[in-house]
Amino acid sequence: MSKPTSWLRRRRVLWITLSTAATLAVAVAVLTSASSPSAPPWSPPTATDSAAMQSVIEASWAAFAQVLPETDALAGRVPQDVAARAKEKYLAVMQAVGTQEYASSEAVTSVNFARSFQGDLDIGLVVKKLETKVLGLDYKGTLPNGDVVMWAKLWDGEVDLQFASGKVGLGPAVPRYVDDTPTWQYVMRKVDGQWKIASEAQVFISEDTSPEYGPDTPHWVDTKPLVAVPSDASQPTSSPTAFTASPSAKATAD
Repeated sequence: MSKPTSWLRRRRVLWITLSTAATLAVAVAVLTSASSPSAPPWSPPTATDSAAMQSVIEASWAAFAQVLPETDALAGRVPQDVAARAKEKYLAVMQAVGTQEYASSEAVTSVNFARSFQGDLDIGLVVKKLETKVLGLDYKGTLPNGDVVMWAKLWDGEVDLQFASGKVGLGPAVPRYVDDTPTWQYVMRKVDGQWKIASEAQVFISEDTSPEYGPDTPHWVDTKPLVAVPSDASQPTSSPTAFTASPSAKATAD
């Protein structure tokens, strides 16, 4: 039997299938920007800049990692005000970590917490925790406008309570731990001295392959990229850098 599709994974599938046009529109805006380069081509970001980018990326995922309060979930209800507050918080974070084009794109504004919360309940799933950490960043080049292209290897963790009956509150339930290590491409732009997300797109999908939980446990990762580095990104003169490990990448299950 295949694993139930959780909120986090449904949301990512929707981005790939339904929001491709919005993502491409943001990417086009990035590529056609007329701003002057802020750094020489093929100049990798400094350790300070990389740390700032990591913080921004993790903050964006933390905004998605909102779960329905357990009392509501176990009662099988999705209060409208709870979903509305989750969306309001999420949009505020997106405004803080993203460029104006990104924050107003369909890929961001179309996120529907009420539908996601209800979708979990409909398959007998109570999501207790969602978390994403950046395991490493790989510099892929600099665009003509000075934007920096980074690949981020992520760790997604999810802790659930799964009801075997498929209906929340009916019959026995067991804890479920699921995680994966996908890679996402981020185009990062410096705005008023702060790094912001200009666009993002998934590069490699990943699936859990063991009952263990954590970034160092076995995961399957596809080798066929879903997107390519923008063709006009100036590449490093040396070989592309390997993923630079994040100091906060180590994670354990609670």
